[in-house]
Amino acid sequence: RVGMVRRRAAAAADGGGKVGGEKRKNKGGNIHHAGTSTGAEGGGEQKGTRWRPAVVLGLLTAVVLVPRACVVGYYHACLHAGWDRPAVALEEERPLLIVGTMASGTKQMVVELGRLGIEMGHENSDTTSHFARDGTVSWTHGLRFLPTAERSDDATRRMCRHPRFNCFHPTMFRPSANCSYRFTLWSDCWRRECAALWDAEFGCHHPSPDDPLSRNQTTCTSPFTKALLQVRHPLRVISSLLAKSGETCSNAVHQIAVIRTMFPAFDWDTVASCTEFWGHYWLLYNRAMLPHVDGWYRVEHTPPCEVARQGGLLTPGDERGESAAAVVCRARQEGEGPGHGERHGTVNRKNKKRETVSWADVKGLPQGLGEQLAELAQSFGY
Repeated sequence: RVGMVRRRAAAAADGGGKVGGEKRKNKGGNIHHAGTSTGAEGGGEQKGTRWRPAVVLGLLTAVVLVPRACVVGYYHACLHAGWDRPAVALEEERPLLIVGTMASGTKQMVVELGRLGIEMGHENSDTTSHFARDGTVSWTHGLRFLPTAERSDDATRRMCRHPRFNCFHPTMFRPSANCSYRFTLWSDCWRRECAALWDAEFGCHHPSPDDPLSRNQTTCTSPFTKALLQVRHPLRVISSLLAKSGETCSNAVHQIAVIRTMFPAFDWDTVASCTEFWGHYWLLYNRAMLPHVDGWYRVEHTPPCEVARQGGLLTPGDERGESAAAVVCRARQEGEGPGHGERHGTVNRKNKKRETVSWADVKGLPQGLGEQLAELAQSFGY
């Protein structure tokens, strides 16, 4: 009897220590599971902790990928599939290139022409990933009109050591086939791409002296039917650039690097002030562009419809007849008279501090800069 009691006590001790589902009988003969409630609760918590990370990961994936997929799909539909208008290849000719100095109102001109239904890219001519099928408004695309003999390999290498934010990047002209867009901001691959693109675009508009047949040809990545020069009063340009760069040009490191590489033959080391630097820039840039463009206009006095007319964008584009821009401009002219349309250049949109430079400020600058600025400005009708 003592042994039987001991065996029953040992069996009871073993059964009570087990958790999760051992079958036992009570006095009524009913079967129940020892520790069932505790096991169910523990299993539910484990299942909850398993599915929560999966849901969070799924939501994050949807938040990141769905908008990206929508953007990629939209650009493909518009630029490649030709749903709204035919696609334009990178090497295909576009109607118009407008060049002009920084602070001459190039960005605003893109906006004004866009209101006419004209698709112009700002500082970009890559039609495979940007809306620039009617042309481009840019100051860096003036590279094509610079004299090839003045290009400097040393200056190009110095400029391409670092990314030049909001100034120059190879993708402003063409997409890169080799360099990473997502994982590196700047690398040896982008440095090589930068130098190769700069060398290819610098003076590409000029015919080869060794090939007489190249007189009417261009080696530029993207050709344009017409080129116009947009000019703005030199004092307004200098004032606007001073407001953005500061009196010491400390806020224009990248812009200065690009400009010095565009005009490497000029002795920039003799320039003593930021005002003088921007004055030389306005002078050198406009002088270099003038011989090669098909026309020029003063941005302060030229409405966008007139710019479109000079650029050949108001002619019938296809068999459907008159272009949308021509219809809009005719309606504006009929409603507002000969002075129709908005003009840009009289209001300093970036010059919030109202930095102003007068003729007295530039008159005494070295190398007769003030007189040269006044002479060229007068030739533009200022």
